[in-house]
Amino acid sequence: MTRREMLKAMPCSVAAFAAMQKNAGGNSDKPLGLEYLSKIRERFEKIKHSQSEELLEASYRIADTIMNGNSCYMDWVMGHRNDYDIFSGRTANPDIMNFGIPKRVDKGDLILTDCFRPDLEKMHRDGAFLISGPRTWSGNCIGAENLLPDVQKLLLKPFADLWIENYATAYGAILHLPGEIAPIGAVAGAVGMVTYWMMVSDAARILTANNVKFNVDGDGTGMGVGDVAVDLNRPLGDVYYQTMMEQHAAIDDEFDKIDRSARIAAKAALNKGRVYIYSRHVNSLCAEGTVRRGGLGLIFGVYGPPDDLKLMDDPLQLGAADLSFRPTDKDIVVMGITSPNDPEDIAALDIFKKAGMPTMAIGPSETNGVVPSGRTVAAEVDIHMGSMSDSNGLFALPGVDKKISPTSGFINNQIFWSLNCQIADVIIEKTGHAPGIFLSGAFKGGMERLYEVKRLFNERGY
Repeated sequence: MTRREMLKAMPCSVAAFAAMQKNAGGNSDKPLGLEYLSKIRERFEKIKHSQSEELLEASYRIADTIMNGNSCYMDWVMGHRNDYDIFSGRTANPDIMNFGIPKRVDKGDLILTDCFRPDLEKMHRDGAFLISGPRTWSGNCIGAENLLPDVQKLLLKPFADLWIENYATAYGAILHLPGEIAPIGAVAGAVGMVTYWMMVSDAARILTANNVKFNVDGDGTGMGVGDVAVDLNRPLGDVYYQTMMEQHAAIDDEFDKIDRSARIAAKAALNKGRVYIYSRHVNSLCAEGTVRRGGLGLIFGVYGPPDDLKLMDDPLQLGAADLSFRPTDKDIVVMGITSPNDPEDIAALDIFKKAGMPTMAIGPSETNGVVPSGRTVAAEVDIHMGSMSDSNGLFALPGVDKKISPTSGFINNQIFWSLNCQIADVIIEKTGHAPGIFLSGAFKGGMERLYEVKRLFNERGY
């Protein structure tokens, strides 16, 4: 039974509710994986049309703060972990923002955060400039009345100096399935990454135009063949946004690979195998796939150096779960990579293949537009997705030795969530039942739903 047949077979009252929810999600004639991508583009168009001035103003504020000798701190949602795309060694990340907010900041410092802390209001009163926006775990999001009372009290908007509206909802996910409480397809990571890199790209441009030096993290390079140094008089946030939307549209061209991967994953789950999402850095796709609102209960995050691969600790049973990674040929793995030929990723791939697992990878196959010589993950996995992104940064600033502003983090996130949605579509097609989907723990009844998803997985494997 397909999800469209499920809708027709429901009692009228339930069907009416589900249809209302489905209309909020999008066109039910599309595969869920494509529907998710379509709805994300609609969200981005809304943000771009209403928030361009605010994002550019934020860039100037960041640059001015640094030029005045002060510091900029950030704790901006980029997914299930806020350092998803700025982990240590992240290629193309300029060191103009400090990750994390210390207990004490100085007058004139800048804080970029959408994460409530009780001491932020005092920091603001003491002279820190606060740039903020809504998030699902706060009282500032759309539908906050559905969140727990204590969460509704987490408000930053009343004292933020600059507010960037991203239209976050209490659900935190974007597609509603017929009869399901929790929608599928997280949004916050994608929105957070693109808005962050828009702000940082222009801040770096302004600093460069004023001869302020900074370092760029990672092993990226400067201009490649055919690259042109950016015009320092042209805002880069708009260019970053347009490039990301072009790359995002190109995901549709790889949907056949997403659907094939989803069918392999669904088959494994239905046969009591495990579906693993790997990333070398725990807080990247590994964390994004582990007990995530809008995510599937059947996904297990795995990370680490190849000689010590382990499961991410489950926040529902911290310290109690067996974190040993024991792959079998019943399981499958999806690798999230940000470099085509990282030796640790390749060593991990060898382990997965030795276990007999079908292997997929999401991430760039090129660096500066060139496929590296030697072994690459993309060439050796069974299915590779993500050829539209590059492992290097997007912008070559004059006088800066490495490009800035990576693109692969956002693209990886979006292919991963399209894959999640498509796995759900295939399981509905095969079984007539939706897989377990997590609801935010901030939602009323959210924790009960989290444990219910775990129960469903233990009973049926999805």
